[in-house]
Formats: sequence, C-alpha cells, structure tokens
Amino acid sequence: MLTRPVTAITNARKLDFTVLAAIFVVSRLIYFGVGVRPDPSPLSNFWQYLDPELLRHSLWQSLLYLREQPPGFNLFLGVILKLFSQDGASVFIIVYWLLGLALGFSLFALMVDLHVRRPIALLVTGGFLVSPVTVLYENWLLYSFPVSALLGISAWALYRFLRDRHSSHAAIFFCCLFLVASIRGIYHLLWFLLIAAALIVVARSDWRKIVLAGGLPAVLLTAIYAKSFVLFGDFIIGSQTFAKTGYADIVQTQVTPEFLRNLADKGTISGILLLPAEISEIERYAPFVPQPALTGHAALDQVRKSSGEVNWNSLWMAQIAEKLYKDARIVTKLYPDLYFNQLVHNFKVYLWPADYTYPFLPHLRGRASDAVRLNGILKWYDCLTTGIFDTHGHPWITLLVLPACVLVGIIELLAWLRKRAFDSQIVNARKITILFALFNIGYCGAVTIMLVKGDQNRYRDEVSALYAILLGLLLTAVWQRTKMFRARLAANLVEGRR
Repeated sequence: MLTRPVTAITNARKLDFTVLAAIFVVSRLIYFGVGVRPDPSPLSNFWQYLDPELLRHSLWQSLLYLREQPPGFNLFLGVILKLFSQDGASVFIIVYWLLGLALGFSLFALMVDLHVRRPIALLVTGGFLVSPVTVLYENWLLYSFPVSALLGISAWALYRFLRDRHSSHAAIFFCCLFLVASIRGIYHLLWFLLIAAALIVVARSDWRKIVLAGGLPAVLLTAIYAKSFVLFGDFIIGSQTFAKTGYADIVQTQVTPEFLRNLADKGTISGILLLPAEISEIERYAPFVPQPALTGHAALDQVRKSSGEVNWNSLWMAQIAEKLYKDARIVTKLYPDLYFNQLVHNFKVYLWPADYTYPFLPHLRGRASDAVRLNGILKWYDCLTTGIFDTHGHPWITLLVLPACVLVGIIELLAWLRKRAFDSQIVNARKITILFALFNIGYCGAVTIMLVKGDQNRYRDEVSALYAILLGLLLTAVWQRTKMFRARLAANLVEGRR
C-alpha cells in the first residue's frame, strides 16, 4: 500500500533536482555569455593569502607560520597551485560550481523536509542559485562563497542526522563545520565546540555517534589553535594584525587628522595614527616601528609578496598593528562614544546589498574585474531586493525582510518550547535545525557588527543560505495564513447567504 506514494515522492524529488540542475547550468551559461568570468585576482592582491610563490614552493612551512588566518583556505589554494599550476583558475571555479550545486540541492531538500511548500522551496532555491550576487561571489576567489555553501549543507546534514540518526549525516555535519572554522577566523574553535556540546545534549541517546563523527574534526581544529597559541600567543587567530589595524581604522574614520595631530604634538599619542591603518606603503611606518630581525621563515620575514602587495602575515606588520592599536585605545578612552558611532554605521552596512563591497562597488564596476560586468542587472536586483538603486535610496526592503525571516524562526521555537514537544523526533529535528540557522545568523551578525571595521554586508552573505531557509518558512506561513483567511471568508459568505 505504501509503495506508490513513496515512489511518487521519489520521482517528484528526482524531477525537482533535475529542474534545479538545469536552472543552475543554464543560468551559468547565460552569465558566461554576458561576460562573467572567474576572478582569481584576490590570490595575489588580498591580505588574507600568503604569497602564491610560497604556496607553490614552501607550502607546509608557510602554513605553519601563518598567523593571521586559519590555514584551511590557504591549504586549498596551495594544493591547487601545486597540482594545477597552469589551470588553477579553472579548477577553482569547478570546485565552486560543485559547491553551489550541492548547496542548491541541500537547500531545496531541507526546506521540503521543514514543511516548506514544494513550489515555494523551488522558487526560493532557484532564485538563490540564479541571483547575480550569488554568481559574483561564486566567481570570486575568496572564502565567502564556500562558507555560505558549507553552512547551508551543514544545516541539511544536521536535520537528517536528528531525523534518521545516521552516523554519515553527523560526519557530513561536523566536516562542514570544521571546514568553515578552518578557513574563516570568526568561526572560532569555541563556536565549533559549543555547537558540538549542544548537539550532544539534544541527541544524548546517540552521543557516541556524535563523538565519533566530531572527534577528529575537534582534535584537528584544537591543534590549529594550539599551534597559534604556542607560536604566537594568539588564541583568536587574526587578532594581532587584522583586528588591531581594523580598530585603528575605526578611530581614524571618526576623528580628523588635525585632532590626531594635536594629540601627537602634546605627546598623548605617538602620531602613527596619522598614517593610514589600511597599510599599502609599509616603509612609511619605519620611523615609528623599525623592521624586526629576520626569523628565517619567509611567511614572517617577507615584507612584500612577489606581487608587490604588503605581506600582512609578517612580524613587522604585527608590530605596526600593535603600535596603531595602542594609540587608538588612548583616543577611544578620551572619547568613548567613537565605538558606539561605529556600531551604528556597521549596522547600516549590514543592511546594504552584498555586492556593495570591494571590488563590486558601483563606482568600480566595469573596470575592477570581469565578474562586475553585471552592473545593469545588479542595479535592478539590488533595487528589488533591498530598495537601493545605484547608491540611492535606503535598504527598507532588507530592513523588513531580514527581521521577518528571523521572527518566523523565533515564533516556531517559542511555540515548540511552550508545548514542550520533546517527544517527537521529527519535530525536534525541525526546530533544532531552525535554531541552528538562527544561532549562526545571530552569531555572525553580532561578531561582525561589534568587532569588524566594515564589510558587514559581505559577512551577511556568508549566512545567506540560512536566511533563504527562513525565507522559505516565512513565505509558507504567509501562504497558509492567506489560505485560512480565504477559507474563512468563503465560509462567512456561504453562511451569509443562508
């Protein structure tokens, strides 16, 4: 008796996946036709990456002395450069495409499992896959897109584990979390351990499966942080250079050069804050911070990469950052409202379109990279999804939709807690997966708004897949309320005729 329904569901799911795959492939062909190409320029230009020559020829030693980033993404880059030196860009985009397709399948499957109506799940997933912002990040050799994909896939794996209790799903879940934490510093070891501990509490009857699946990733991630602490005294990777220069940059944007010069003349600060905290000409800082003695390790000694860009992983950069940070702290103590002003600004940036970041800013489009040939499409997309058109207007749509997505998730959880529905395994899986999405959205938002100088909209895009899941729940809730309203209205009309 159950064969036909199960077969029908399986065939429908296969058809849905085929449609999603077709949407993905056709959309990528169209984008390729309008000029979108992979952009590998961050490899040589961005501070997050080691010198490509070190990645090719001294990978393991360089990763050992990498202090400003977890080693995962640089390891990925180094392996690809070693194995495919001539076709590295092609391999990068193939990996990103596979991740994007896996994310699309995971999003759709998870939304259907969470009782999102199938047409809505297909619409939201398809819209996510063909979005010009998704395509921009997919073609940009940065860790933002992999993080987004891995968080989305991890949510699907978490639900499946809680529903079916298969060890393979737990392994996929922890593997995704480990990869996120190993390539992105804001997802700290404590973030990983907190999620693992919470899962053990929630599914305590299967704690052995959880420990077996998460044990090795936990050990490897602990080793990464232990290495950072032993070699550099740094338990928060990136806090010695990037975080401190970012803090100094916050202060510089809140005060005038004349104000800083006055403090320097009085001897209150050293005067290094009069130089840009976003360092591109490192030699200008020598009068304040002499270049340290060489250590014999290129990743720490190299002042500039082979591309000519400053090596932000160097010891000299760390010492310059410390000097900038000390001056910035003095200014902040004199004027504590500077930090609050930056928080307000950071929240506004969080609501901006995700493509309003370097190198996709409107005034850079058309000359920064091949991937920004979508200028016209992006203008209309940003207008329809955020309310901003070419830097004009306010992100009122974002301000309405994002809180609504979060609110529908919170309402689901409150209803669950009020009924104390802990006896149904499927209900648990649904609610805990929603909690996982809300936690990571909140965690990413809080950390980046409170502790990072800018690019909060880019960081928000890293949890865009989780927002998409909540959007599916929101649209389904609206559809259900509309259906109920129409049914009541029809019943009232019938009753009135009687």
